[in-house]
Amino acid sequence: MLPLMRVSNRRVFAANLVKRVMLDTLLNFISEQKLFQRNQKILLAVSGGVDSMVMEHLFRKAGFNYAIAHCNFNLRGKSSDEDQLMVQKTAAKNKTQLFINSFTTEDYASQNMDGRSTQFERI
Repeated sequence: MLPLMRVSNRRVFAANLVKRVMLDTLLNFISEQKLFQRNQKILLAVSGGVDSMVMEHLFRKAGFNYAIAHCNFNLRGKSSDEDQLMVQKTAAKNKTQLFINSFTTEDYASQNMDGRSTQFERI
């Protein structure tokens, strides 16, 4: 029988287990799909949302060589700026190269025939 753990210790154990499973799943997927080689530099598109921040965290924990690209589409006012700031702070904290493109989506769409053009091409 396993020894009893305090509730806080069980939560830490569970959280670490989830992180390990997520990292292993990511590494297996990359390997099985032959997405890239470990020595290649990867450009991650990071929005500042939970999913892309977790992806950045997992890439860092895996020891991959990567940079971050962030597009601020300015569609959500202050929230868009807060996402950009969080991505900037994360990149600075982890000494990760960062590329940012910020523009007003409505202005861009009205000036271009194809408003669906990706801003990541500029990076």
